[in-house]
Amino acid sequence: MGATLSVAVGAFLAAPAEAQWSLGPPELRVGVGENPVVPFEEIVGILVRGDLAYVADAGSRQIHAFALATGHRVATTGRRGQGPGEFQGLEWIGDCGGDSIFASDGVLNRVSVYSLELDHLRTFRVESPQGNLSAIQCAGSGGFIGIIRHRDPLLIGGSGGIPPMIPYRSTFDVVFFAQDGSYRDSMGPFPGRERYRSPSRVPNRYSDLPLLWGMNPVLGSSQWGFVLGTSDDWSLVKYDMDGVPLDTLALEEGRRVVSESHRTAYVQRRVRRDRDAGRPTTETRRFWREYPYPTHFPAYSKVVASDDGLVWVESFQVSYLEQRPSHWKVFAADGALTATVDLPERFRLLWVGDTHVAGIMLDAFDVQTMEVRPIRRP
Repeated sequence: MGATLSVAVGAFLAAPAEAQWSLGPPELRVGVGENPVVPFEEIVGILVRGDLAYVADAGSRQIHAFALATGHRVATTGRRGQGPGEFQGLEWIGDCGGDSIFASDGVLNRVSVYSLELDHLRTFRVESPQGNLSAIQCAGSGGFIGIIRHRDPLLIGGSGGIPPMIPYRSTFDVVFFAQDGSYRDSMGPFPGRERYRSPSRVPNRYSDLPLLWGMNPVLGSSQWGFVLGTSDDWSLVKYDMDGVPLDTLALEEGRRVVSESHRTAYVQRRVRRDRDAGRPTTETRRFWREYPYPTHFPAYSKVVASDDGLVWVESFQVSYLEQRPSHWKVFAADGALTATVDLPERFRLLWVGDTHVAGIMLDAFDVQTMEVRPIRRP
């Protein structure tokens, strides 16, 4: 397709938001210490549909359905495996239109389809000619999209390529699939995650790792299509289900500078962790002195799209250095900046509807509780 983030239809500069939304107290809480008690391991997706809330747990490889009115678990499906309705890498759950629930497996590259009661209906592979996929999800009612990431190849002996401790930018393609999982098309490459190469413990080998605070693309999909951004600046592009650009969401807002205080606070955190574990700290201090820190933080870190056209974008925050609520900007279906929302501290947003949101609340020990909260508009 050849589309890039610099190409968009109807692009404009969003005006400053006037509305300040907030979230009300949870109307549903499910997890450890709640009634019912459900020990979630790693929630990767939430979907609210009708009078049920569906939760995808990558740790247990299961999908649960809970009644919104009572919190009672009404159905559970899935387990570890490779058979129909089983998962190795459960990564997404969503509503692709019709009376079905869809869930994707990024390890097996396939999609499983369930009834609203979580009866397994079918499982099909998502076939890509370009390699392993990730972030497989619906993009409109007509098919699916996925991400193929490209990294600089791992070097042996340091010959050629990117020298150690120098950051570089990976790339990725967006791949399109029909309803049966067959390959349709692709577009890209786009600027991907910033990475760097670090000497490993194996002689003459390097580890290829994500760069701390580096640029990292975001992707959110819904029944109207998907939204994509690279986090280099405050702009994202909305596409329809065929990859045709619709609008650009943009703000005149710069990225924050990575300051010496940020770097010092992070190193102190790593040194304290080593000291508490009884490990020497000399090597840790040397490594982080030589580390290729970026000059600026990414503009944003997550995007969630609703079926009614709203796009929620989370401003980048260094959660372990800055104790403050996560800050989100809400764009309307026409691309205008509608509102800003400060979410409760340690609340991780995963699903957005017209009147409610759903996400994960983490306690002091990072134990997960699923919550559904109402949106309060002035």
